[in-house]
Amino acid sequence: MIRRLLPLLATLLLLPVLLHAAAAAPKLARHVTDRTGTLSAQ
Repeated sequence: MIRRLLPLLATLLLLPVLLHAAAAAPKLARHVTDRTGTLSAQ
């Protein structure tokens, strides 16, 4: 019985990780304005 539930349990545990990894970062449309001097020129 445990062997039959193991794939289901693994899927349920890994599903949030897989969904989070699927979300791509949006493409930047503008330059960054650094008013605090936190970023370097590179």
